[in-house]
Amino acid sequence: MVQLLRLFLLTSVFLLPGVPNSSAKMSFQYKASQGAWTLYWGGSEGIAKEKNGKTRHLFEGLFRIPSHCKVESRFNKVLSFVGSMVSVSGFVELSCGGMRRRCLHKVRTIDLNSGKQLDLSSLVSPKELMTSLRKDGYLRRYIKYKNGDTLATLLQRNRPILGELTKQFAFHHIHTSRPHVAAVRLFLPIHNRCSGKQLQLGMYFSFPTHKASLRRAKRKKHFMKHFDSKWLNNARKRFEKK
Repeated sequence: MVQLLRLFLLTSVFLLPGVPNSSAKMSFQYKASQGAWTLYWGGSEGIAKEKNGKTRHLFEGLFRIPSHCKVESRFNKVLSFVGSMVSVSGFVELSCGGMRRRCLHKVRTIDLNSGKQLDLSSLVSPKELMTSLRKDGYLRRYIKYKNGDTLATLLQRNRPILGELTKQFAFHHIHTSRPHVAAVRLFLPIHNRCSGKQLQLGMYFSFPTHKASLRRAKRKKHFMKHFDSKWLNNARKRFEKK
């Protein structure tokens, strides 16, 4: 039975604790290894290196910055790292020709092996995902359901509220007694807010083919639950002072 959680957090700029890296050619502050892949990140840059020499740029192409806008601040962070699946978060503050500052936030999960972005519906049964969305107490107040809805039609009709919900997710923790079940956070749009609260939906899903990777991520502390909340609060305060 799918269990549902709701979690309110202050801005979605996160830091995953890692081992300070002094050996990488570039001056990255953090390092995390799992299987064939090693991640290096810090500041606004991050890369993933595979043992056989393949390289991925973790934050490349997260945003399309309008030509008339200037980037004032940028934070890019790793959210979770499970097997070859890495979730990252990007947050930028823009000034656009005298207009009030504008902030953009995006989360994406990529498969390091293929380099492609993942959709949660490709990892979880669409029926299970649809059931979880329909049962969520928060969403029931705002989302319109119709008989015969599929996951695709539901997401499309409620796009202003949900955004690209199934493409913006990260792994939060593993279930205490069911090692193939993980808590996933799905991120709702922040609608240009530069500070304040952002809603995340928390739901448990089954990932039977990724059980070994989930266990490894737990052992290595590569889930969202291991993030440095003190850094998160400091980042929020920096934005609120402006």
